[in-house]
Amino acid sequence: MTEMFGSVSRSRSSPLRAASVLLSLGALVFTVLHFVDAQKDSFDLHLILGATQALARHLDPYIAWLNFKNGSAVDPGYEAQYPPSTYVLLLPLLLISWSSITIMLATANIGAGALLIALLRRQFLPDFGVARTFSIGAAFFLSMPFQANLLHGQISLLALAAFLLARNALIRGRFALGVLWLVCALAKPTVTLPLALALWSRTQIWAMVCASLTHIALFLAAAAWLGETPPTLLAHLMEAESYSLLAGFMNYSNILSSFGTDYGRAGLFISDAILIIMAALTFLRRDGDPLLLLSLAAVTSALCIYHSSYDMMLFVFPLAYISAVLVRKPFGKQTLLMQSTIILLGFTIALVWFAIEPIDKYLPMLATNRLGTHYFSGPHVVPLWGILMISASLALILLFVQTFLDKGWRADHVGD
Repeated sequence: MTEMFGSVSRSRSSPLRAASVLLSLGALVFTVLHFVDAQKDSFDLHLILGATQALARHLDPYIAWLNFKNGSAVDPGYEAQYPPSTYVLLLPLLLISWSSITIMLATANIGAGALLIALLRRQFLPDFGVARTFSIGAAFFLSMPFQANLLHGQISLLALAAFLLARNALIRGRFALGVLWLVCALAKPTVTLPLALALWSRTQIWAMVCASLTHIALFLAAAAWLGETPPTLLAHLMEAESYSLLAGFMNYSNILSSFGTDYGRAGLFISDAILIIMAALTFLRRDGDPLLLLSLAAVTSALCIYHSSYDMMLFVFPLAYISAVLVRKPFGKQTLLMQSTIILLGFTIALVWFAIEPIDKYLPMLATNRLGTHYFSGPHVVPLWGILMISASLALILLFVQTFLDKGWRADHVGD
């Protein structure tokens, strides 16, 4: 009897191991290729360090970029859309040669990806075996968001890893270290701030206050360094940010702006309302499953805040969530609500990580970047971007319902 059940277990794990091997091989090939290409590309890193260099020279990085966007000056060679505190944190990188920085960042991004998966397993997936962990890790490394982050020299993945390092430190009672990692994580606030708003234990709230005060202090230091008043520098930052409000990968304001600017502004209002509701609900359910709360925050962030494709690494949290749910109970024994959530999240992740951009690039007749009225014209158009938005929106609604109904899971809750 034992041998029979052992053979059944092995037969069930064989496809998972095979999938892990195939995904790992694909991830290895693309990671090596893009690691090499990052030494020639790293376009986003160039833009970020250009603004950092302007700050180091006592030049307000936002003014030159805003003048260019307004058509009154030439392209300064960078974009200034990060907070001044981020540029202050990045100042030490200016002491390193460009070739060294690109190698260091590409290496750090690969290491951060491995660390992110390890921290996910430690904090949320302790029952996962090697095969399941490798499957999630290989899918993450093979995903287009990770590869784009690696190729273009982005810091999104470093911020995500720093966020989980902060949470890990707080769980272990190392408050100062947790605050330090949270300061680093908030260098990319569009990625990590919504995640931080999903976890409301007393320890994490105080850590968030300390990290926020640190960024405010760095902001004030930047204003003094530039010889500007804080309100003036803040006004420049807000004006620079306004150029990205109706842009992005799959956020509502970008999609609705296809119908006109007024629709885009309506999308901003809707997005802000959803973010407020998300923060309020996660506060009310702060004793619930932290992985569910982070999944809700991740999908809310993807749909409500400006992001580029590389920021869609956020979907690693919903992927870990549905994986954990399926380990606890097979799909067939789940409730209809949970089955629907798993299907919609899985479909959305598959589109965002592996399908939508290649189809949009190589088969443009099957997908467009916008949801405008032209999008549905023609009998042969398959509106994949529309399908993605509908799928993600329905998944978000179900995550809200799951969070509202969650009875609480305090196994690794921090700070009580």
